[in-house]
Amino acid sequence: MNGPIRHFAILAMLATTLPLTAVHAATPVPVTLSTGSSLSVDGTSTLHAWEAVTHQTTVTIARADAATTTDLRALARAGQVASVDVKVPVTTLKSEKDGLNKNMYKALKAEQYPDIIVHLERITLAATGSAGDTLAVQAEGTLTIAGQSRPAILPGKLYPGGGGLWLDGQYRLKMSEFGIKPPALMMGTIKVGDPVTIKYHLQFTNREAVGVNATSGGL
Repeated sequence: MNGPIRHFAILAMLATTLPLTAVHAATPVPVTLSTGSSLSVDGTSTLHAWEAVTHQTTVTIARADAATTTDLRALARAGQVASVDVKVPVTTLKSEKDGLNKNMYKALKAEQYPDIIVHLERITLAATGSAGDTLAVQAEGTLTIAGQSRPAILPGKLYPGGGGLWLDGQYRLKMSEFGIKPPALMMGTIKVGDPVTIKYHLQFTNREAVGVNATSGGL
């Protein structure tokens, strides 16, 4: 069998044996985050509870190409949110204690991995929790902290208010699940607990300007 015929035969064989993967196209949703949006990490220590908050969060949302609206609530109800990507700069998370901040950034390896990243690909209505103007949703994807990625299912509630659409929710995890050693203060006499809760309170508004990123205001 000569070269061209042999190559064609190989391609034909691959075409009949390899599975085909459908490609789902997505279109950017033009939204922005209000300056009142916030994301926090809440935890405990042997001395007291603590909270680190940021108002600098970037969210990128895409809708299925088949969708005919850019209204987030309508997209969520129809299951046509194709993906959501969230980026949180680690060093924008601030607690009331400078010492805690310094140790937190070190534990999260902020110099090597400057962002906490969330990539969500499956957003659906939750089985329970929706009522009136409020939609209960859950989003499945990947959470990446300190360079370690883990699967995650994030719950949330969408509701209108203030000329936009609010998303509220929280997700509990253990730092050790991401290879993070909980920080310690005061020569190790104050120890931070392993479990933490990520809380998100984000307000989206549709905008006409070109672009796909929704970024909340600075601290």
